[in-house]
Amino acid sequence: MKKRERRLTALLITMVLFMCGCGQSNTDSTSTPESSTAVEVAEKKDCINVAVNRDITSLDGSGGGFTSTTASQHIFDSLVRLNEKMEPEPALATEWEMVDDLTWKFKLREGVTFHDKSVFDAESVAFSIKHYTEAIKYKYSTQWREAWPPSCEVVDQYTVLIKTQSPQPAVPRLLSRLPMLPVDYAGMSVEDFYGSPIGTGAFKFEKWDQGICLTLAANEDYWRCTPAVKTINYYTVTDDNARMAGFKSGEYDIVYAVPYDQVESINQTEGLKVLAKETIGYDAIQYNFNVRENSPVADLKIRQAMLYAIDHAGICEIIMSGYQKPAQGPAPMNVFGSYDGGGFPERDLEKAKQLMEEAGYNGGEIVFAFHSGEFTSDLEVSELVLAQLQEAGFNITFTQVESGAWTDMKMTDQWDITNNSVPGSFSGEAQYHYNQMKNLTGLYLEEFEAIMDEADLDTQQSEEERAADISNAMKVLWDYTPYVFATVPTSSIGMIENLTGYEYIPLNWLMLSEAGYSE
Repeated sequence: MKKRERRLTALLITMVLFMCGCGQSNTDSTSTPESSTAVEVAEKKDCINVAVNRDITSLDGSGGGFTSTTASQHIFDSLVRLNEKMEPEPALATEWEMVDDLTWKFKLREGVTFHDKSVFDAESVAFSIKHYTEAIKYKYSTQWREAWPPSCEVVDQYTVLIKTQSPQPAVPRLLSRLPMLPVDYAGMSVEDFYGSPIGTGAFKFEKWDQGICLTLAANEDYWRCTPAVKTINYYTVTDDNARMAGFKSGEYDIVYAVPYDQVESINQTEGLKVLAKETIGYDAIQYNFNVRENSPVADLKIRQAMLYAIDHAGICEIIMSGYQKPAQGPAPMNVFGSYDGGGFPERDLEKAKQLMEEAGYNGGEIVFAFHSGEFTSDLEVSELVLAQLQEAGFNITFTQVESGAWTDMKMTDQWDITNNSVPGSFSGEAQYHYNQMKNLTGLYLEEFEAIMDEADLDTQQSEEERAADISNAMKVLWDYTPYVFATVPTSSIGMIENLTGYEYIPLNWLMLSEAGYSE
């Protein structure tokens, strides 16, 4: 038997034994449309039913995971949008230029109205920027680094100057995630507005039964186009079996996170297909750097030992059916400023135990907080990683945490490792992955910060020079060993074959403003 075959056979045996002992099914939600199996063909042509694998938790346009941001991108527009290549292109701004190191000029699109028929103009931009810098805690403020918060100066009805606290060459990209809001919102509470949000997007908010279904209705006055369908329904169906059963029976036209072992059979099913696209994000099990003082994972040698305890390539082959590959560095290789760290080491239990001994590991508890729906087959991946860590001698407590409880728990020191999905790199730059860890776990690397400060201050550097600076910073992060396990995910979105006109953005967003059904 060849070495590779022996490795995969051993991996399968480990997985089977572990599943028999403590395997659990992912059954948080099985919500389905009440009567979608009986929907007439003619009616379905005016509606797209989407089943997402993670709950939509926020409609403020600035956070809540990829399912929330996908939905929000249909309600709101920003000044700049990112296309399928993650390149910035005009949206509500038609052009822009850097005036000086701290000032950007944006010319705005004329003739655009919000869903409430109010006019989009420079006052809307000024109000929106003030809202996201003062009224709410903007999730992505750390992406702006020292440039946050920006301010806006109205030049005329369709021209604004956006000023930053310090130089930031990526301002146009960063503005792609700052939705434009109507000035009329000024008199409403944050809760009231986001309970029934108003934007300029292709679809209007209609109703939201949180945890079950979000319904959006076409905005026939949309500035880019008239949507091809009248309604989009986003159903939350976190259970893989329920989601796939609904897809095969015709309840859903689109389903997120098709299990990789079902992709081939779906593609061979008449009328169905799977859109499999590499994202610019990571599916990962990562460390908490906001941990209690005596946590074993605070020790670099323990983190390195955990890497050697895991068969990274084998897990990808067995559970992801080869659709994902282990990470090469701290961010995917296809993003701006990535660093190739050579990937993870091959599994070596003796090396793992040697590092554990050098670190003086004495069986200290390591809490694995698992919360479902982060990425495709995340429970299976997490259980196998757990089994391999335990085989190496680590004392791991595996705890399944409900979504609501995780929201309260994640910023604490009550866990050591967790499953986490970063569906994209926000502005398409590699340092987003560091900033995500910084937000979630309090990670702070002084050397990383110093390199990025210098890169941001030099607004005259070329794209190649900036990419090199970011790559040097990412090397610092990789050497710190931030992941237990990580892969570059391939999105697997099932859809009916005659659905056309959609646009895939590699943040795991499927944009449906021009999507419809062919005959």
